[in-house]
Amino acid sequence: MFNLNTFRRRRIFLGLVATLTLSLLVGAAIAFHAMSQANTWVADFGGSGPWIFFAAMSVLPAFGFPIAVFNLAAGPIFGRSLGLPETVALASGSIALNVMLAYWLARLVFRPPVKRLLSWLGYGIPTIPPSRTLSFAFLVRITPGPPFALQSYLLGAAETPFWHYMLASWTVASAYATLAIIGGDAIVHRNVRAGLLAFALLGIIALGLRLLRPREAENPRAKPQSRPPHGQP
Repeated sequence: MFNLNTFRRRRIFLGLVATLTLSLLVGAAIAFHAMSQANTWVADFGGSGPWIFFAAMSVLPAFGFPIAVFNLAAGPIFGRSLGLPETVALASGSIALNVMLAYWLARLVFRPPVKRLLSWLGYGIPTIPPSRTLSFAFLVRITPGPPFALQSYLLGAAETPFWHYMLASWTVASAYATLAIIGGDAIVHRNVRAGLLAFALLGIIALGLRLLRPREAENPRAKPQSRPPHGQP
């Protein structure tokens, strides 16, 4: 049955989303202009040392700051001074701390307002069967589009088991971070070998993520057959 109040609420919500999208586009244009001065701010930020950088990477993405900025900047800033393996290790550790922070924020702080917002829009937080929480977590993480923080809050609000959440979140995010760090270092320093390695990793990640996609459509579960009543063949 058509619900006029729900329809109006969704229109208001879509209007807010459109306004937010426009604001993000304006912000992206400003950020693109700022990137023209990348050499200057990258050098200045690198002078602050790795601990400030990776401490910020552990916290800010949980509050909406794009994690891709850290991933792309880490290689050019620290790839030569620390070494690529050490930079990747620090980034992976920062990602682990960040997704843990976002998970508990979603479970303990943001779940009630998110639940109220969804209820106001006529929706509810999805309930995932225990046997499918890991595949659901991987599906959310590999789906393009939603921001990293929003993915974390969705999984936390849906009460995904912590270790399933961590396995999917850390694996996918660290794979992307490794690729971005190596690729960013290769672009800045014109390292052909590192660039080829980044493209090889891209292919491996793409293949791995494809294999991790849920495949219920290709392998449907057989429905249990009902037993005939007692005394009938």
